Amino acid sequence: MARTRLRALPLIAAALVAFAFAGQAAAQKSAKDVVLKFTYKQNGASDPLEKWLKDKKIIEQFEAANPGVKVQLAPIPSTEGDYATLLALQLSSVKTAPDIFMEDTYMTATDAASGYLACLDPYLAGWSDWAKYLDGTKAAVKGTDGKSYGVPISTDSRGLWYSYEVLQAAGVKTPWQPKSWEEILDTARKIKKHDASVAPIYLIVGAVNGEGVTMQTFDMLLYGTGDTMYENGKWLVKSKGILDTFRFIDAVYNKEKLSVGLDVALAKDSGSQVYAKMFPKAKAGIGLGVCTTSGNWVPTGPAPIADVEKVFGFAAMPTQLGGKPATVNLCGGWSWAISQYSKEKDLAFKFIAFCGNKENATARSLYDGRMSPRSDSISIDEYAKRPFIKEMVANMANSFVRPKNESYAMVSTQVQAIVEELASGSLTPEQAMAQYQARITNIVGKDKTFEK
Repeated sequence: MARTRLRALPLIAAALVAFAFAGQAAAQKSAKDVVLKFTYKQNGASDPLEKWLKDKKIIEQFEAANPGVKVQLAPIPSTEGDYATLLALQLSSVKTAPDIFMEDTYMTATDAASGYLACLDPYLAGWSDWAKYLDGTKAAVKGTDGKSYGVPISTDSRGLWYSYEVLQAAGVKTPWQPKSWEEILDTARKIKKHDASVAPIYLIVGAVNGEGVTMQTFDMLLYGTGDTMYENGKWLVKSKGILDTFRFIDAVYNKEKLSVGLDVALAKDSGSQVYAKMFPKAKAGIGLGVCTTSGNWVPTGPAPIADVEKVFGFAAMPTQLGGKPATVNLCGGWSWAISQYSKEKDLAFKFIAFCGNKENATARSLYDGRMSPRSDSISIDEYAKRPFIKEMVANMANSFVRPKNESYAMVSTQVQAIVEELASGSLTPEQAMAQYQARITNIVGKDKTFEK
């Protein structure tokens, strides 16, 4: 956790400046206005959430329907990892806490246990739309006490993106669906042999990319071995599955050098470099990533591609040896949440409910490639016809969610650090597992760990 906070220090000054400007903006509003401060992670100039807010006139509609209420946008421009730290700084004080904010669901249990989040159970009980939300997304917004602390914005599935052009040129049959880790590596080897200038496979390994390292690399591999991070109230700290996970990452980045260079892999915009630049130019073959990756290629994305399903494919991630279960998936997503310090919780939930209705929730998911958290979104034609939606839904089989434990955020931060050190060549797989055991035990206590 300390490492994450240190990376965030250069951004704290900027955040404080943003607070000052936000205060000035609020002062300029009518004394009769009720102001709802809305904070979210800003993803550059083409932020999909901001596009949705603008195109669908979300703020204007809500304010028109609620005279005297103003929604004040207070974005935090940052990486995924730094956003959690900067948001926590805001949430920790009544003076800086926003009323409404976007929360990555991996932080829900931690922030709820810290007393930062308002429990939404009383509101959800009277909200008819709640019945339309998928059970898996509801589970993602629960705290360790079983209460709900958010309304899901999205859910997602993870798998293997691949370039038809790159795989076909290397003699690999498409559509491609590997049946084991070895088949993935074999395909990567064929790509490298055919054209050394093409990166065969990309795994997120830079700690600056935060939770993506944990979910999209470590967990997608670990859970495919049959092991999980947390079982029966204890953390798994040593097993063959953990070691095999680290060995796969090491094979890709060190032993066989089947990935992008470390200059790209460790960059904060590594995903953008790979999927918005290298993939469209057929300079990368495979990427283990989230369904939102397709947001790079939609008409409103940074690298629009016509008939994208003829250019790229999306394969389910196979389990280590295949068989039953044949594939694995980690579900995550973001939520709308309300600060415990908010003095306008009723209005804040009213805004969240408006954003989360069938029309608005479905439209929002179309902007960044995420899957809607609502079961009835599939009845909206534009959503049902979106690229890769059939593959993404089918990929939900054998899905897992992250541990609902208040220590998860700290554990995840150490996973990110260890994976980066391994990919950088600072640790061998065996050393990585030893570090994993030591660091996780230090966080949770030996009595909360076990080995296999």
